[in-house]
Amino acid sequence: MDHHDPHESFAERQTRLEQLFHLVGYQPETEVDDEILAERSRRWSSRAIAVAGLFLLVFNTHALKSWAASLPPDWTGETLRVLSDAWSQRLAELGLERPRAVLHETYTWPKGLTWTGAYRAPVDPEAPPPPGPPASPSR
Repeated sequence: MDHHDPHESFAERQTRLEQLFHLVGYQPETEVDDEILAERSRRWSSRAIAVAGLFLLVFNTHALKSWAASLPPDWTGETLRVLSDAWSQRLAELGLERPRAVLHETYTWPKGLTWTGAYRAPVDPEAPPPPGPPASPSR
């Protein structure tokens, strides 16, 4: 077994590496064409965008429903609202809506803390007002 000499220079080691490459028939590319690099980059970025889009489509249906609700009330908007509601309902049946709900609860919980450390539930703008005593008329 050939031991590595600590006093061997980098150039000598590089030469030995080139000899090994020549022995096994490996020809390292010294320069890659720009078109090939651009194609690799496009493929990688396309895959990354597709995976991120699928992840959001599955685990963030709330945003899809919100977007569909913001569309104008024409045939396309109504169709997308119905489809987003059905998609959200199907994924909720599978339990895939729960991770977003847990993250949302974890994010909103600190908003309910007061300076004294008591917890006050944050007001949800979509929730109906809590039942309580009627407001007294002012004199």
